[in-house]
Amino acid sequence: MTLAALHQTQLALAPMAGITDLPFRQLARQFGAQWAASEMVTVNPDLQHTAKTRHRQNHAGESGVIAVQIAGSDADIVKKAVEILNGIEGIDGIDLNCGCPVPKVVKQSAGSALLKDISNLKRIVETIKKTSNKQMTSVKLRLG
Repeated sequence: MTLAALHQTQLALAPMAGITDLPFRQLARQFGAQWAASEMVTVNPDLQHTAKTRHRQNHAGESGVIAVQIAGSDADIVKKAVEILNGIEGIDGIDLNCGCPVPKVVKQSAGSALLKDISNLKRIVETIKKTSNKQMTSVKLRLG
């Protein structure tokens, strides 16, 4: 599927921690989802090369538009994470998490906490757009 066709799609799988692993994304695609993002990956450089992070970034054999969701609040650290993702083939986009209300994410000023600091949110999105070699950038938000 091309990104132009993505604009016409009706079904997308929003990333959910502990849920949207590779088998679940593949199942969702069987039921018509053309776009799917990985579970949230931290931008913490100490955790970028762990087995858990590598597992979440695994999109082997996946079809359709593929995005990796990241969470972070420091533009410089986000930039380093995007540079790592730039080296991973098969990823079409980066999705910034601005919806996670989990305390361990919010206390780092990431996830839904980014919505309280619009200037920082703008800086992070601009950093992703300038740094990424991927075709798309998206932002996950929650209403309410």
